[in-house]
Amino acid sequence: MLIKKITTIVFNTILPIVIILSTVLYFTMFRTGLASDETMIAYFKEHRSEIEELVKRFREFEVAPNNETFDNAHEKWEQQSDTPELLQKTNFSYIAAIMGDAQYSDYNTLWFPNPYSVETAQKIKAIKDTSSFEEMRTIFYKYGMVGVHLTNSKYNKYSTKYGIKSKHFIYIPEVPRIEDGKLLSPFDINGEHYFRKQLLSSLNRFPFMFFRYRALDNASNCAWKQIEPQWFLRLCLRG
Repeated sequence: MLIKKITTIVFNTILPIVIILSTVLYFTMFRTGLASDETMIAYFKEHRSEIEELVKRFREFEVAPNNETFDNAHEKWEQQSDTPELLQKTNFSYIAAIMGDAQYSDYNTLWFPNPYSVETAQKIKAIKDTSSFEEMRTIFYKYGMVGVHLTNSKYNKYSTKYGIKSKHFIYIPEVPRIEDGKLLSPFDINGEHYFRKQLLSSLNRFPFMFFRYRALDNASNCAWKQIEPQWFLRLCLRG
Protein backbone atom coordinates (compact mmCIF):
# COMPACT_ATOMS: atom_id res chain seq x y z
CA MET A 1 0.00 0.00 0.00
CA LEU A 2 2.80 2.37 0.93
CA ILE A 3 4.65 1.56 -2.29
CA LYS A 4 1.50 2.28 -4.27
CA LYS A 5 1.12 5.68 -2.59
CA ILE A 6 4.74 6.57 -3.26
CA THR A 7 4.37 5.53 -6.90
CA THR A 8 1.25 7.69 -7.21
CA ILE A 9 3.04 10.70 -5.70
CA VAL A 10 6.00 10.27 -8.06
CA PHE A 11 3.73 9.87 -11.05
CA ASN A 12 1.55 12.85 -10.19
CA THR A 13 4.20 15.33 -9.08
CA ILE A 14 7.74 14.47 -10.03
CA LEU A 15 7.07 13.07 -13.51
CA PRO A 16 5.26 16.22 -14.76
CA ILE A 17 8.15 18.34 -13.46
CA VAL A 18 10.63 16.16 -15.34
CA ILE A 19 8.57 16.47 -18.51
CA ILE A 20 8.32 20.25 -18.16
CA LEU A 21 12.06 20.63 -17.52
CA SER A 22 12.89 18.34 -20.44
CA THR A 23 10.63 20.38 -22.72
CA VAL A 24 12.19 23.68 -21.60
CA LEU A 25 15.67 22.23 -22.11
CA TYR A 26 14.77 21.03 -25.60
CA PHE A 27 13.35 24.37 -26.71
CA THR A 28 16.23 26.39 -25.25
CA MET A 29 19.24 24.20 -25.98
CA PHE A 30 18.22 22.94 -29.42
CA ARG A 31 16.53 26.07 -30.74
CA THR A 32 18.54 27.50 -33.66
CA GLY A 33 17.28 31.10 -33.56
CA LEU A 34 17.53 31.08 -37.37
CA ALA A 35 14.94 31.17 -40.14
CA SER A 36 12.70 28.11 -40.34
CA ASP A 37 12.93 25.54 -43.12
CA GLU A 38 9.51 26.66 -44.34
CA THR A 39 10.62 30.32 -44.57
CA MET A 40 13.74 29.42 -46.54
CA ILE A 41 11.93 27.05 -48.88
CA ALA A 42 9.31 29.74 -49.60
CA TYR A 43 12.13 32.21 -50.31
CA PHE A 44 13.80 29.70 -52.64
CA LYS A 45 10.60 29.15 -54.61
CA GLU A 46 9.94 32.88 -54.89
CA HIS A 47 13.43 33.67 -56.19
CA ARG A 48 14.34 30.40 -57.85
CA SER A 49 15.04 31.81 -61.33
CA GLU A 50 17.34 34.53 -59.95
CA ILE A 51 19.12 32.10 -57.61
CA GLU A 52 19.80 29.60 -60.37
CA GLU A 53 20.99 32.33 -62.74
CA LEU A 54 23.43 33.68 -60.13
CA VAL A 55 24.79 30.22 -59.37
CA LYS A 56 25.24 29.64 -63.12
CA ARG A 57 27.20 32.90 -63.48
CA PHE A 58 29.30 32.06 -60.43
CA ARG A 59 30.26 28.65 -61.82
CA GLU A 60 30.90 29.76 -65.39
CA PHE A 61 32.94 32.90 -64.69
CA GLU A 62 36.41 32.67 -66.25
CA VAL A 63 39.30 34.17 -64.31
CA ALA A 64 41.76 36.05 -66.53
CA PRO A 65 45.47 35.52 -65.72
CA ASN A 66 46.80 38.43 -63.63
CA ASN A 67 48.72 39.19 -60.46
CA GLU A 68 45.75 38.77 -58.13
CA THR A 69 45.10 35.69 -56.07
CA PHE A 70 42.61 33.38 -57.73
CA ASP A 71 39.85 33.92 -55.18
CA ASN A 72 40.15 37.72 -55.37
CA ALA A 73 40.04 37.58 -59.16
CA HIS A 74 37.03 35.28 -59.16
CA GLU A 75 35.09 37.73 -56.97
CA LYS A 76 34.82 39.96 -60.06
CA TRP A 77 32.00 37.71 -61.28
CA GLU A 78 29.78 39.86 -59.04
CA GLN A 79 30.54 42.93 -61.17
CA GLN A 80 29.49 41.50 -64.52
CA SER A 81 26.44 42.76 -66.43
CA ASP A 82 23.38 43.11 -64.16
CA THR A 83 24.77 40.75 -61.50
CA PRO A 84 24.96 43.48 -58.80
CA GLU A 85 21.26 44.20 -59.26
CA LEU A 86 20.39 40.51 -59.08
CA LEU A 87 22.44 40.07 -55.91
CA GLN A 88 20.68 43.00 -54.30
CA LYS A 89 17.25 41.76 -55.40
CA THR A 90 17.82 38.31 -53.94
CA ASN A 91 19.36 39.61 -50.70
CA PHE A 92 22.48 37.46 -51.15
CA SER A 93 25.38 37.87 -48.77
CA TYR A 94 27.73 35.75 -50.85
CA ILE A 95 28.05 32.62 -52.98
CA ALA A 96 30.97 30.30 -52.30
CA ALA A 97 32.44 27.11 -53.66
CA ILE A 98 32.26 24.37 -51.03
CA MET A 99 35.77 22.93 -51.02
CA GLY A 100 34.91 20.15 -48.58
CA ASP A 101 33.83 19.46 -45.03
CA ALA A 102 36.36 19.22 -42.23
CA GLN A 103 36.29 15.42 -42.21
CA TYR A 104 36.64 14.95 -45.97
CA SER A 105 39.35 15.72 -48.51
CA ASP A 106 38.62 18.66 -50.81
CA TYR A 107 38.85 16.52 -53.92
CA ASN A 108 36.04 14.27 -52.73
CA THR A 109 33.44 16.97 -53.32
CA LEU A 110 33.90 17.35 -57.09
CA TRP A 111 30.79 16.46 -59.05
CA PHE A 112 31.77 15.72 -62.65
CA PRO A 113 29.13 14.31 -65.03
CA ASN A 114 28.49 10.63 -64.28
CA PRO A 115 29.80 10.96 -60.70
CA TYR A 116 29.07 7.34 -59.75
CA SER A 117 31.62 5.91 -62.13
CA VAL A 118 35.13 4.61 -61.47
CA GLU A 119 36.22 6.06 -64.82
CA THR A 120 35.10 9.52 -63.68
CA ALA A 121 36.98 9.11 -60.39
CA GLN A 122 40.11 8.08 -62.29
CA LYS A 123 39.74 11.13 -64.53
CA ILE A 124 39.50 13.44 -61.51
CA LYS A 125 42.57 11.84 -59.93
CA ALA A 126 44.56 12.26 -63.15
CA ILE A 127 43.55 15.94 -63.36
CA LYS A 128 44.46 16.50 -59.71
CA ASP A 129 47.86 14.85 -60.15
CA THR A 130 48.80 16.99 -63.15
CA SER A 131 47.15 20.35 -62.35
CA SER A 132 48.47 23.40 -60.58
CA PHE A 133 46.82 24.85 -57.50
CA GLU A 134 45.08 27.58 -59.50
CA GLU A 135 43.93 25.11 -62.15
CA MET A 136 42.33 23.02 -59.41
CA ARG A 137 40.64 26.11 -57.97
CA THR A 138 39.07 26.73 -61.38
CA ILE A 139 37.80 23.15 -61.43
CA PHE A 140 36.32 23.51 -57.96
CA TYR A 141 34.35 26.57 -58.98
CA LYS A 142 32.92 24.69 -61.96
CA TYR A 143 32.33 21.25 -60.47
CA GLY A 144 32.23 21.71 -56.71
CA MET A 145 29.18 22.21 -54.52
CA VAL A 146 28.02 25.81 -54.21
CA GLY A 147 26.86 27.47 -51.01
CA VAL A 148 24.34 30.33 -51.25
CA HIS A 149 24.26 32.56 -48.15
CA LEU A 150 21.69 35.26 -47.46
CA THR A 151 22.16 38.67 -45.85
CA ASN A 152 20.18 38.74 -42.64
CA SER A 153 20.62 37.79 -39.01
CA LYS A 154 17.83 35.26 -39.61
CA TYR A 155 20.32 33.17 -41.56
CA ASN A 156 23.66 33.88 -39.86
CA LYS A 157 24.26 34.66 -36.19
CA TYR A 158 27.12 34.66 -33.72
CA SER A 159 26.47 33.09 -30.35
CA THR A 160 28.88 33.26 -27.41
CA LYS A 161 27.56 29.85 -26.44
CA TYR A 162 27.81 28.05 -29.78
CA GLY A 163 29.97 30.20 -32.09
CA ILE A 164 28.76 30.97 -35.62
CA LYS A 165 25.35 29.61 -36.54
CA SER A 166 24.37 29.64 -40.21
CA LYS A 167 21.65 28.26 -42.42
CA HIS A 168 22.05 28.40 -46.16
CA PHE A 169 21.37 26.72 -49.50
CA ILE A 170 23.65 24.17 -51.15
CA TYR A 171 23.65 23.39 -54.87
CA ILE A 172 25.17 20.17 -56.24
CA PRO A 173 26.05 20.25 -59.98
CA GLU A 174 24.87 16.68 -60.62
CA VAL A 175 21.83 14.84 -59.28
CA PRO A 176 23.14 12.90 -56.26
CA ARG A 177 22.06 9.47 -55.17
CA ILE A 178 20.00 9.23 -52.00
CA GLU A 179 19.89 5.83 -50.31
CA ASP A 180 18.39 5.01 -46.92
CA GLY A 181 18.01 8.72 -46.21
CA LYS A 182 21.68 9.44 -46.93
CA LEU A 183 23.34 11.61 -49.57
CA LEU A 184 26.01 9.55 -51.31
CA SER A 185 29.21 11.19 -52.50
CA PRO A 186 30.73 10.46 -55.92
CA PHE A 187 32.78 7.28 -56.31
CA ASP A 188 36.46 7.09 -55.53
CA ILE A 189 38.81 5.12 -57.81
CA ASN A 190 37.80 1.91 -56.02
CA GLY A 191 34.11 2.40 -56.61
CA GLU A 192 33.45 3.35 -53.00
CA HIS A 193 31.70 6.42 -51.61
CA TYR A 194 33.87 8.97 -49.83
CA PHE A 195 31.02 9.80 -47.50
CA ARG A 196 27.35 9.25 -46.75
CA LYS A 197 25.62 12.33 -45.31
CA GLN A 198 22.55 11.69 -43.22
CA LEU A 199 19.64 13.82 -44.43
CA LEU A 200 17.20 15.14 -41.84
CA SER A 201 13.50 15.86 -42.22
CA SER A 202 13.84 19.18 -40.34
CA LEU A 203 16.57 21.69 -39.56
CA ASN A 204 14.36 23.87 -37.39
CA ARG A 205 16.24 22.63 -34.33
CA PHE A 206 19.84 21.57 -33.81
CA PRO A 207 20.31 17.80 -34.03
CA PHE A 208 21.52 16.22 -30.80
CA MET A 209 24.61 14.95 -32.66
CA PHE A 210 25.90 18.54 -32.88
CA PHE A 211 26.41 18.72 -29.15
CA ARG A 212 27.75 15.17 -28.86
CA TYR A 213 30.45 15.85 -31.46
CA ARG A 214 31.30 19.30 -30.11
CA ALA A 215 31.83 17.79 -26.67
CA LEU A 216 34.42 15.50 -28.23
CA ASP A 217 36.48 17.80 -30.42
CA ASN A 218 34.66 21.15 -30.94
CA ALA A 219 34.65 20.45 -34.67
CA SER A 220 32.40 22.16 -37.18
CA ASN A 221 29.04 20.45 -37.57
CA CYS A 222 26.65 20.63 -40.48
CA ALA A 223 23.28 18.95 -40.99
CA TRP A 224 21.53 18.62 -44.35
CA LYS A 225 17.98 18.55 -45.67
CA GLN A 226 17.05 17.96 -49.32
CA ILE A 227 14.51 20.37 -50.83
CA GLU A 228 15.00 19.61 -54.55
CA PRO A 229 16.97 16.87 -56.39
CA GLN A 230 20.04 19.15 -56.56
CA TRP A 231 19.24 21.66 -53.81
CA PHE A 232 19.68 21.32 -50.06
CA LEU A 233 19.40 23.33 -46.87
CA ARG A 234 22.46 23.16 -44.63
CA LEU A 235 22.57 24.13 -40.96
CA CYS A 236 26.05 24.63 -39.47
CA LEU A 237 27.64 25.35 -36.12
CA ARG A 238 31.25 26.51 -36.20
CA GLY A 239 33.14 26.96 -32.96
